[in-house]
Amino acid sequence: IIVSKFEYFGTNVAGIAYLLFVQSLMQTQHRYPKWHRFLNALIIVNVIISVLFFVLFKVAFVLSLITSSIVLIALISLIIRCIKDKYPSAIYFLIGYLANLAGVFCLMSVLAGILPKNDFTYTYSLPAGLTVEIVLFSFALANVINTLRKDNEEKQRRNIQQLLENQQLQTKVNRELEQKVNERTAELDLSLKRLKATQNQLLLKEKLASLGELTAGIAHEIQNPLNFVNNFSELNIELIKELQEERNKKDGTRDEELENELLNDLANNETKINSHGIRASSIVKGMLEHSRTNSGERQLTDFNGLTNEYLNMTYQGLKARDKSFNIEIITDFDPQLPKIEIVQQDIGRFLLNLYNNAFYATQEKSTQLKNGYQPKIWVSTRLVNTHAELRIKDTGTGISEEIINKIFQPFFTTKPTGIGTGLGLSISYDIITKGHNGELAVESTLGEYTEFVARIPL
Repeated sequence: IIVSKFEYFGTNVAGIAYLLFVQSLMQTQHRYPKWHRFLNALIIVNVIISVLFFVLFKVAFVLSLITSSIVLIALISLIIRCIKDKYPSAIYFLIGYLANLAGVFCLMSVLAGILPKNDFTYTYSLPAGLTVEIVLFSFALANVINTLRKDNEEKQRRNIQQLLENQQLQTKVNRELEQKVNERTAELDLSLKRLKATQNQLLLKEKLASLGELTAGIAHEIQNPLNFVNNFSELNIELIKELQEERNKKDGTRDEELENELLNDLANNETKINSHGIRASSIVKGMLEHSRTNSGERQLTDFNGLTNEYLNMTYQGLKARDKSFNIEIITDFDPQLPKIEIVQQDIGRFLLNLYNNAFYATQEKSTQLKNGYQPKIWVSTRLVNTHAELRIKDTGTGISEEIINKIFQPFFTTKPTGIGTGLGLSISYDIITKGHNGELAVESTLGEYTEFVARIPL
């Protein structure tokens, strides 16, 4: 009985392997998912029956017969379905399966007494059916392998073809992109040339505006001594006429005391003319000094003096344009500040830009508030470690938080169109940071004040 149990158990396990082979050969998982799940269910049933052979032999035997009948019908139905779908190995599988079934039925018929017992029906029928099945299954496997190989070759061929088409398409796209890049580059080059031309025009405008401010200040500064020279010259002309008239009188009628007074007045006037002439000459000399072109060489410079000189020039220029404007200027220059090496023209331009902005801001606020507002500007210098620090603070319109980080950007301006070019602070920032390795910062509260802080290394 134990041998019979193991025989039936082995037969059932072989049936499980047979079902797994069918799933693999017919590719049921991808081609026929429903059949694949059904065969999985039969495999599970066969596993359960295999266990039952050692527990409930009779029940397992009956279930095995029922399951075998279901498997027979299911496999034949699946193979017919595969043949209809022209699956290449299905016909080999069907013939081999039927040959095996024929051998089994022949042996069972002999055991049942239906067929006579002889060497073929009893001894060779089952091995012959298995042999035919194995050979045909080998053909089926070979056919599947060939089919898979051909499919892989076809897929590779299509992939290679697709790759070549993609390469051609990529080459075409690259050429189009290269052409577009070249066209775009040409457009950008043209735009860059136009931008440079615009920048040059704006820089020229900024320089001319700065020159105009400087010229206005110098003109106003030089006008004062010239007024004195002209006034005293006219007085001298009148005094000379009076002196000539007195000298032309006859002896005895001339007033020598008057003549002496006239001569003293003439001498005093000439002294004043000479003094103011020297003052005008020094202003012209300074103007020539600042307007001359140089190589941008650094020179030891009295920073306090240069700061105060440009402050006066800028203020006089403002007064020349608007005589009604009045501002309180507070200066605090550190006497301990030594001379520093700077490019005088560049620092002068920097000072001119910041002074102009400060005066403009206070002038705008004065126009807005009119009465009750006293414009003020503080200019101070001091020695901080190894730096000369300059602070310029005004009580003007101030700068909002939204734009304070943009004021040093080129072409950014808060002034109306035609008033500013947006280059003054940008150039000033470059003069301090790049030209003199210094620092330039700004603090401001909208509507209250603005303070620029520049630090230049000694």
